[in-house]
Amino acid sequence: MNNYIVVGHYHGKSVWSKFIRLRSWWQSSITHTAILTKDLRFVYEAWGKAGCSVDLWTSSHHKPRTKVELFIILCTEEQEKGVYDYLERTVGCGYDWVGVILGFLTRKEKQDKDRRFCTEWVEEALRSQKLCLQERIPVYKMSPSLGYISPNQKYLCTIHTP
Repeated sequence: MNNYIVVGHYHGKSVWSKFIRLRSWWQSSITHTAILTKDLRFVYEAWGKAGCSVDLWTSSHHKPRTKVELFIILCTEEQEKGVYDYLERTVGCGYDWVGVILGFLTRKEKQDKDRRFCTEWVEEALRSQKLCLQERIPVYKMSPSLGYISPNQKYLCTIHTP
């Protein structure tokens, strides 16, 4: 198990998290998805004003002690490098408010092509290397809850934000 991608599924506690849970029609509290580095020092996530960013795990945008379930997606060395290269190339994109709000409300493709929301960014990074969380679901329809139930990942452990 040398090559893998670490995917974090967050159990959000905020008001925004409650909206995501309601709109996703999901009983689980999974409200955010991100990719972490293998050493768990950095997290790549699309988040509000910050947009698509990479931050130290300790500078979390989340409420303290937010539960995060970590999963791994096995891959080749080339795929692993390709996913992180894709994320690095797209750091700085804005957050896709149009996609996350209008897309979730209408269930139609309504998005800003130069911006990403959390699961959209994760899924695009994975698909850039022929990996995915959900292969039959269009990227713009991905929600944190759909990523969480992916058959393509294996449970690693549970951690909490600082």
